[in-house]
Amino acid sequence: MPSYKLTYHNLMGIAEPIRFIFHYVNVDFEDNRLDHTDWPSQKDNYPWGVLPLLEEDGRQLSQSFTIGRYLGKKFKLNGADDYESAKCDEYGDALKDLLNECRNLFFETDETKKTELREEILSKQIPKYCGKFDRDLVNSESKYLVGTTPAWIDFFVAHYLEFLETKIDEKFLKNYPKLQFFKQNIYNLPQIKSWIETRPVTPW
Repeated sequence: MPSYKLTYHNLMGIAEPIRFIFHYVNVDFEDNRLDHTDWPSQKDNYPWGVLPLLEEDGRQLSQSFTIGRYLGKKFKLNGADDYESAKCDEYGDALKDLLNECRNLFFETDETKKTELREEILSKQIPKYCGKFDRDLVNSESKYLVGTTPAWIDFFVAHYLEFLETKIDEKFLKNYPKLQFFKQNIYNLPQIKSWIETRPVTPW
């Protein structure tokens, strides 16, 4: 079994769905958490100057969705065939598009503008992307986005739904019942539930 080390800040952030994957497949990894205040002096030591960073027997891999996709393939969490694997990628790209649409809100300091941005996201972007996720789940033959068992993208989507609940509107999922059920189902998987109950208490 390879030796894995995942380096990120002491946050949930964009590394949390990667941690979900490791815990779901019961594979040990070193959960290396950096002090955020030390990051400016250390970032030049990391590929692309960003985290998270996955090390597998010393080999380095960066970018969170790339790491998720890689582990999905390695642990057979990327669908049953090439089409299902591509659907995982499609949902991943759509999720990144949604997060990019929300990005300005998270950096806006003017409260009036923040309110306007939040309302626009809830009226336009959330329906566009979450509506599609919800409809696809309605038409799915399982409780998951791709195939009949959890795929790597399921952990990413579930995590970022919670992020949007925390940062934008804690009740927005009530308009998307299948998506709400999907998130609850992922979080109730025994391995994920156990991790959530015991993980370090940190900011997002």
